Amino acid sequence: MAQVNEVKTHIEGEYEVVTKVIWSSSPYVKKGQKSISELSIDDINGKLYSQWHSRPWKIVKTNLIEFKDSSQLRLEQDTKFDEDLNNYWYVQSAFNFDFEDLEGKAYHKEFLNGEYVGAYITKSYLKPVN
Repeated sequence: MAQVNEVKTHIEGEYEVVTKVIWSSSPYVKKGQKSISELSIDDINGKLYSQWHSRPWKIVKTNLIEFKDSSQLRLEQDTKFDEDLNNYWYVQSAFNFDFEDLEGKAYHKEFLNGEYVGAYITKSYLKPVN
């Protein structure tokens, strides 16, 4: 979980995140590719925390979320893909979400067996689930 230093109660909750690749230089990620993830934001003892679930990817590092104003946040995280037993896939991502518009964009750098293979940009739509 990543901690936020001030509470923004209007963004707390659970969200379905529908993401589409809008640009890619990676030979493994195609423009137009879609995915669905889950994002939850919780208040624990007066601080906000986030959890991101994007199966079958596993979160290995999450950096602090920074609020730009009352409706925007930034989430930086590193993920790995465990289902390919022959290769090591790793992605560094920086998400910028706007909870007023319920949209976001992210920049991703992709690595295969320790070598950079390309980057891609995604656009996301957040749908509250509770």
